[in-house]
Amino acid sequence: MTIGTPTWSSRQDQLAADGTRPGEGDEWLRVWGLKFVIDGGVENAALDQPYANQPGYRGELQWEPGELAEAAGRAVRAGWKVGVHAWGDHAVRATLDAFEAILTDQPGTASGTLVLEHAGLARPDQRARAIALGIPVTVQYPLLSGLSPALVEYWGRERTADIFPLREWLDEGAVLSAGSDYPKPAPYDPMPAVWGMTTRQSPIGVLGPGHAITRYEAVRLHTADAARFVGDGAIRGTLATGRLADFAAYPADPFTCPDDELAGLLPVLTVIGGRPRHDPRGLIAPTADSSP
Repeated sequence: MTIGTPTWSSRQDQLAADGTRPGEGDEWLRVWGLKFVIDGGVENAALDQPYANQPGYRGELQWEPGELAEAAGRAVRAGWKVGVHAWGDHAVRATLDAFEAILTDQPGTASGTLVLEHAGLARPDQRARAIALGIPVTVQYPLLSGLSPALVEYWGRERTADIFPLREWLDEGAVLSAGSDYPKPAPYDPMPAVWGMTTRQSPIGVLGPGHAITRYEAVRLHTADAARFVGDGAIRGTLATGRLADFAAYPADPFTCPDDELAGLLPVLTVIGGRPRHDPRGLIAPTADSSP
C-alpha cells in the first residue's frame, strides 16, 4: 500500500479491518511492507535548489519530517517494514531526519525495517548518513532513462546527470538493490536497466558516466542483492544446491555481448522453482513436473 498524505490512522484501521498483516502471503506473492511518499517525481520533487524552468520553485514535501516520523514510527511499532519514496535531495534529507527520529525512539529496530526508495538525487553527505544509519536503498534505473527528457527540462542537465550515483553508493558501502519500478516508465525486463546502469545511456545521451557500475554489479543488484533485500537471500538470487531454481536464459551472454545488443536482450527461457514457465523454443523437454 502506498501512503502519500498524513492519513496513517485511517489506513491502519483499514488494514486491520481487511486482515492484512506484515509478511502475509506465500513464495509467489508476499506483502513486504508499506510505502510512504514524501515528494513527487519530475514536476514536484523536493529539491534544495530551484527548478531550472521555474525560478523560485523547489518542489514540495508531502510530509513534514516530524509527521512522517510519527506515522512511520507507528507502522514500525505495529510490525511493518516501511519504504519511503524520496526523489529529490531535499526529500532524501527529510526522510533521513524522520528515520533517525524513529531509530532514536525505537533503538531495537531491525536492520532493513526502514528503506529509502529511489533516493534519486542523493548528495554525498546524505549517502554517508544513510550508510551510517544502516538504511538500505532501492534504485530503479528506468526512472532516469525513461524520464530523462522531462528531468532535464525541469531540473537541468547537471542535476539530472547526478541521479542514481550508483558507483558512489557501492564504493561507500551502501546496502543497495535494484528493480524496475514497473509498470512505469519502462518494461519489466532488467536488461535495459543493466545497459543503462553500465553505460549511463539515456534517450538524450550519456548522463553522469562517472556513476556507472559494472555489468556484474548491475546483475547482482537485480538478483542476489534484491533477494537479500526482501529476506529471501537464503533461497533465491543465486544458483546453488538447495536453493530455488529460479533463472532466465538469454540468447547472448549479458556479461560479454556488445553494449548495443545488451539493451534489447529478451529471455528465451524462464524457469521458476525448477519448472519452465516461458520456453517458446522448447529448450527443456516437458515432463510431468514441468507442466503449469
